Amino acid sequence: MKIPPLDLKRSNQPYTKGILQRFEKIMEENSFILGPEVKELEKRFRKEYDVPHAIGVNSGTDALLLALKAAGIEPGDEVITPTFTFIATADVVIRLGAKPVFVDIDKRTCNIDPDFIEEKITSKTKAILPVHLYGLPCDMTRIKEIARKHNLVIVEDCAQAQGATWQGKPVGTLGDFGAFSFYPTKNLGGLGDGGMILTTHEQEADKIRKMRDHGRSEGYTFPLIGYNSRLSSFQAAGLNEKMNHFPGMLKERQDIAAYYKKRLQNIEEICFQEIPPQATHSYNQFAITTKQRDALKQHLAEHGIGSLIYYPEPLHFQKCFSFLDNKKGDFPVSEQICREVLNLPLFVGLGESEMSYIIDTVKDFFRQVH
Repeated sequence: MKIPPLDLKRSNQPYTKGILQRFEKIMEENSFILGPEVKELEKRFRKEYDVPHAIGVNSGTDALLLALKAAGIEPGDEVITPTFTFIATADVVIRLGAKPVFVDIDKRTCNIDPDFIEEKITSKTKAILPVHLYGLPCDMTRIKEIARKHNLVIVEDCAQAQGATWQGKPVGTLGDFGAFSFYPTKNLGGLGDGGMILTTHEQEADKIRKMRDHGRSEGYTFPLIGYNSRLSSFQAAGLNEKMNHFPGMLKERQDIAAYYKKRLQNIEEICFQEIPPQATHSYNQFAITTKQRDALKQHLAEHGIGSLIYYPEPLHFQKCFSFLDNKKGDFPVSEQICREVLNLPLFVGLGESEMSYIIDTVKDFFRQVH
């Protein structure tokens, strides 16, 4: 049996007819960028998340960048963020001339550890950028307490976490800004790139709307310097169609994860992300950690099962961040998780027979190593 780590064709196929119908309407209207489909998507996000402002942009990366820019991050400022995340979380900070200040993660959740945040705060610190990794919310209660105490902005990186909640509230509404990604592999994946910014701040939202369109207010009037970060109507159309089915898609992800955990929980060599009682996990990825990670990955591949490693190195190991003068051993938990994490196949459309085959293959491996 051949099982890929993800199968976008299988995940998207049920929605193709509805998406193509929306595409035809866009062609008839010639409304290709920031058109009615984009307005509909923004309206749906405002309603779904109960926020006054939802602003569609070109990518999840731009969502982070524009949110930080609107929050007033400037050259010389510092932004606290985990080292165990995708590079976009930190590179947007550098693109604004600011400095990412890395923090280690909690081994149980793989999310930023609030115990390490305060010791990193200086007079230059302006924001905290927590990442809800794999779809598991960070401890936003403690992060918000720290931010209030030190008058810091919170920009939530929700790229992998659409559908996740903390204390009953959806991620993206817990800080000052929430940044979402619609990259095709995400829980609400587009047919290319796209992103969304949520906020309750009126002036900052107005600034983001201008910045996504070169700083334009109207016509050829540009009160500020902006970016080309307009959301395509075609991307919004695909997302609108898939939003009609999102609750079922989210439940399917959660059911797959529950099945994995139930069948694998007795393997002592495997650990899962620990889910706090305040959190619901949206499972963009199903992550396990094991000291036999590399051998297990090879064993799965030999049996036709694809798996992925999110992420093989922490950001402070990347050459592009060498100027920050972090060194090996500075963030030991992140470094350990990078050596041990493995992401099993999880996508909408994954069948029960496939899941059973994956689980049996994992169990066979650990029987052999005993």
